[in-house]
Amino acid sequence: MGISIHAPTEPTRFDAHGVNTTLDIALAKGLHAITSTSISELTSDHNPVNFDISLNSFSSPSLSTCSFPNWTNFQTVLTESIPGNPTISNEEDIEQSITSFNSKIQEAIHATSTYKAIHHPVSIIPRQLRKKIKQKNRLTKEWQQTKYPPLKTQVNRIQREIKSAINKFKNHIKNIQRQQVNTDDNSLYNLFTRNNNKLSYIPPILGPQGLVYNTEMKAKVLVSSLENSFTENQDPHDDSTIEEVESTVSGFLTNRVTTIPHLTRRNHEHYSPAG
Repeated sequence: MGISIHAPTEPTRFDAHGVNTTLDIALAKGLHAITSTSISELTSDHNPVNFDISLNSFSSPSLSTCSFPNWTNFQTVLTESIPGNPTISNEEDIEQSITSFNSKIQEAIHATSTYKAIHHPVSIIPRQLRKKIKQKNRLTKEWQQTKYPPLKTQVNRIQREIKSAINKFKNHIKNIQRQQVNTDDNSLYNLFTRNNNKLSYIPPILGPQGLVYNTEMKAKVLVSSLENSFTENQDPHDDSTIEEVESTVSGFLTNRVTTIPHLTRRNHEHYSPAG
């Protein structure tokens, strides 16, 4: 998500039993050069914290991003930014060296990372499914360490259960999305494009005036074509043609042969099979 965590190296709260803790931290997005200091100038057991922010390396990534560090470049940048072992002669030098080292790490990660924006809503995995995934990871680690066959069987079984649960969860989300879409806005189109990475190319159609590329014009051409195809033919209005057709049909029906002549004995013997 591009969020960095910053906290002072020294404690910010002091317990009466000697258990000192750091309770104050800062979450930054786009700000990577931040120095945190616990100020011990008050008599309270809880010190105020000063966060010194440098705006020289400010960046404004997308609200929802995923970072991909290049660890080879990170090592190179970090090696070049830290010249060598610092000179340390007292505790203050140690604290400054630690603060500088942490700052250089954050700057190197920011300089060598690429960020990918996430435009779709992030799915929240149900709690029970997250617990099962943690259980699978634990069993996988134990099997890798021991190579105990029954553990491998358990890992395979729980992997199948997780895969089935994830598919059910995705189908549940898709059903909810389908119920919320409508044709009044682009929600139906957006849902279709999310579920289909590559849309099919629809070629132009040939209309009365030539090729048509526009979607609305294509629809009008199809409507006109279907309307013409399913329109009843008009009655003929040429009387001479009607009379000619009727006369031809009547003559054919009058002169056609309605009986089959009897076969003669000679024809019968001619067609009889040889004895």
